Amino acid sequence: MAALTIPAGMPSIRDYQFNGRKDFDSVEIPSSVTKIGMSAFSGCTALETVVIPESVTQIMSNAFKGCTALTTVTLPGNLNTIYGNIFDGCENLETLMVPEGCVDNFKSKLPEWLWDKITDGTEPEEEEEEDDEEDDEEENVVIIPEGTTVIDDLEEFDFDFDAFDATGLYIPASVNEINIDAFEDLFSLESIIVNHNNKVYDSRENCNAIIETASNKLIYGCANTVIPDTVTEIGAYAFAGRFGLESIDIPDSVTRIGEFAFALCRSLKSINLPESIEIADNAFEDCDNLDLDGSTENAQEMSSEAMKEKIEDGVLYIPEGVTEIEGYAYYCNYSFKSIVFPNSLKTIDTYAFGSCGALESVELPDSVTMLGDGCFGRCVALKSVRLSSSLTEIKDNTFAECGLESFEFPNSVTKIGGRVFNGCNNLKSVKLPASVTEIAPDAFGGCPSLESIYVPKGSLERFMNLLEFFRDKLKEE
Repeated sequence: MAALTIPAGMPSIRDYQFNGRKDFDSVEIPSSVTKIGMSAFSGCTALETVVIPESVTQIMSNAFKGCTALTTVTLPGNLNTIYGNIFDGCENLETLMVPEGCVDNFKSKLPEWLWDKITDGTEPEEEEEEDDEEDDEEENVVIIPEGTTVIDDLEEFDFDFDAFDATGLYIPASVNEINIDAFEDLFSLESIIVNHNNKVYDSRENCNAIIETASNKLIYGCANTVIPDTVTEIGAYAFAGRFGLESIDIPDSVTRIGEFAFALCRSLKSINLPESIEIADNAFEDCDNLDLDGSTENAQEMSSEAMKEKIEDGVLYIPEGVTEIEGYAYYCNYSFKSIVFPNSLKTIDTYAFGSCGALESVELPDSVTMLGDGCFGRCVALKSVRLSSSLTEIKDNTFAECGLESFEFPNSVTKIGGRVFNGCNNLKSVKLPASVTEIAPDAFGGCPSLESIYVPKGSLERFMNLLEFFRDKLKEE
């Protein structure tokens, strides 16, 4: 059975990241990792040995729980956070190797049943190997590891720099599927390279773009993209939000420009278009400085209801009559701090207000019945939220990486999705209603400051079963 190799440069292993996987018997952790998250390897029943590098300072709750084949673990000497339950259910664990002179220190941190397994020891040459891994890192270039077949979200790779600062992107030969919003945060890219052996995608003629080889559709571009004359279509969101894109030439070979293809390109001033081309209604939405000529202007007519909005004194006013706010409609818009929603509104789609960095408060009317994944994700200034009493489900990443300090779900909610508050570093308390019957195991993962999850009186036992990994946070009120 193969080893699991975690890419060099990854700063942490996320909560539940490898939970339940059974396809590896050892793990190679690079020296860039400083934290192993909650239940990161729980239920990995084939895992036998683990060497944790000296760079790791935190191992969170249940990190290796239920790893029934685990026999040997090497622990670093710099740990300042280690939970006593990290090896619960590891029935075959024989050896916990710790640095010389640290046995008593680890006995004070781990439960008594582990004491006879703790022994002095070090891993030779481990530090030198880790240094080699660090030397291989390329600063601010997103290098997708070889062997990756599907790219859903950059968060799964945990690069050690902010995505906003990335200037380069490399796609290996192994990748055969890319999610449409996988690179949504790479606004500052200057170069894109696809390995020439990739069978599904290419970056032909050094074009600085990702092109689907079979269809000749350009699916992702950057500020320095030169579109080859073999491209026939520009896909949805292909250039959305590219801050540095000021001008671009569309060759005559292109017959269609997809939805939101150039949305939010606020620096885009000029574009040369073929005489005959199909352009989606919202292809150039929020391109504030783009002056399209009369021959194509009608094709760009932005029919979205959101175009009727107005912003005054930091408040976004969405007009009465609007029933749906489309996905990415206000993505990465920093021009408002609060929103006045109409009572006609029913749906807010995926990432509709994602990365609205100035947004501080949200109060939804009770007419709203659906919120899409991540619809308020990465609103870092968001501290006050009042949800609709008509909502029954809160989906994945709805408030991920927000500035929330406390949160209360309405009494209508029955289902709470995964990673709802992931990265909400200031969140201290959450209040759940009795109506909740289903909660994803990682619903409250990634909230390092979370102290209390309040539930109604008489419901503690039921919520203990729903929130196995957060039982110590549960409190009746």
